[in-house]
Amino acid sequence: MQKDAFEMEAELEFKKREKAAVEAALKDKTVTEHRKYIEDQLLTLRCPVDGCGQVFIADNIDFKQCLALKCSRNDNHNFCGWCLMDCGTSNTAHRHVEHCALNENADNNLWTTRPLFDRCHQKRWLRLVQNYLNETKGIDKKAVIDACAPVLQAHGIDVDQLTI
Repeated sequence: MQKDAFEMEAELEFKKREKAAVEAALKDKTVTEHRKYIEDQLLTLRCPVDGCGQVFIADNIDFKQCLALKCSRNDNHNFCGWCLMDCGTSNTAHRHVEHCALNENADNNLWTTRPLFDRCHQKRWLRLVQNYLNETKGIDKKAVIDACAPVLQAHGIDVDQLTI
């Protein structure tokens, strides 16, 4: 039995819709993967020592102490709380924090406040996300920014500062 023109057109339309649905699902998956990477890798504070990556949260930092931080997983992991650079030793971490380019203190001292720490990391996160969006080929930047908007805003980042 031969298909008439109506059946052939209906089948062609079905295939187009099916293809569009698959493409949309792939795009959603890609957007979801980018969102997850941004949330898990760029917006999460971690010990910078190779092979460690222990997550830490600002709520656990004693802001009465300096920002030469030690990893909660390994006391030998010393790093800067401003730029998250692995400093090796505690002495090196203290010297680095005092002169760190990201140190938000007017007098570059070792201690800070939570608002200054948050402001520093908001700037850092904004830069990291923008660099990621700029350097990742074939990405639908607007869709990724829209998908990340709630978590970016929760981190104090104004999504309007990100360029598409």
